Amino acid sequence: MVAPPPSDDKRPATSRRWALRVRLQKIVDDLLESGIRLEQAVREFERQFILAALEKSGGNRSRAARSLGVHRNTLRHKIHDHKLQG
Repeated sequence: MVAPPPSDDKRPATSRRWALRVRLQKIVDDLLESGIRLEQAVREFERQFILAALEKSGGNRSRAARSLGVHRNTLRHKIHDHKLQG
């Protein structure tokens, strides 16, 4: 269960982080109920994260890598590992 942010903290960033944690907790609960193992969940999350970054960057791998916080060669390897087009 995710604790709500302190009631005296009205900053939008804190509110967004809390909302994200609530959504993430729901996803984790669903994955556990479905019998999805951690390794599978992490791999699929990484795959979706990479796809979203590539889409947002218009397929530009350097920009996608920067937005992901990884070196472009790391992204290239991950694209290959996940058998993605990018």
